[in-house]
Formats: sequence, C-alpha cells, structure tokens
Amino acid sequence: MDIFEKTGKMALGSRLRFMASQITEEAVKIYELYDVDFSPKWFPVFLYCQKTEQRR
Repeated sequence: MDIFEKTGKMALGSRLRFMASQITEEAVKIYELYDVDFSPKWFPVFLYCQKTEQRR
C-alpha cells in the first residue's frame, strides 16, 4: 500500500476501486453467513426492479 502514499492524489481512483472491492468481498461473506444466494454486484438491478414494481 506504500504506492498509494507515494503517488498521493493520482492514486485516488485506484484506491477507491480497491476499497469498493474490499466492501464487495465483505458483503459476499455476510450473504453467505445468512445463506442468501445473491451477488452484491446485482443489488442495483434488484433495487431498480423493486422500485419499478412498487410503482405499478
């Protein structure tokens, strides 16, 4: 992680992608803990479908 400290602001995008990846991995573990067969990457699609269905 020293590379992020050396490059400063230039590494912001890479750092954010890394953090998002870490959060997604943790979400997968939580879903597995509760036996939920769901991938976090599909959450925005699920949310959109739910909101659209509620409007009908």
